[in-house]
Amino acid sequence: VGEFIVPTITAAAAAVGRPQPKVVAMVPTLVDTDADAARAAAAQRLEFYATIPSYQKVIAREQVSSVADLAAVGTAEQVRAQLQRYLDAGATDVALSPIRTEPEDLAALWAVAATLP
Repeated sequence: VGEFIVPTITAAAAAVGRPQPKVVAMVPTLVDTDADAARAAAAQRLEFYATIPSYQKVIAREQVSSVADLAAVGTAEQVRAQLQRYLDAGATDVALSPIRTEPEDLAALWAVAATLP
C-alpha cells in the first residue's frame, strides 16, 4: 500500500488535477486466540488467490509466500496491529473480509474494528 498503491494513484490523480483519492484496503481477517490456527485457516481459505495473475503480481511485489501473509490474522492485538499497518501505510480505510463467519468470530472481529481510528 505505502510503496506502490498510494504513490501510484496519488501521482495519477495529481497529474490530472484531482485530489488525493481514498485508498480502501480490503483485508482478509480472523481473530483467534490461537494465532497458528488462524494463520492455517487463512492459508487454506485464501490459497486460490495464487492462481490469479493479478494476485501473483501482488505476492511477488510484496515478497511474501502467499496472499495469506497479507491477511490480518491472530490474536485481537495482532489483528489490530496488522490493520493499523495498512492505515499507517496510507490506506484511508480498511474493509474487513472475515475468513470465518461464525458469530463468535464476527463478534471478536467487530470488537477489534471498534478500536481502530
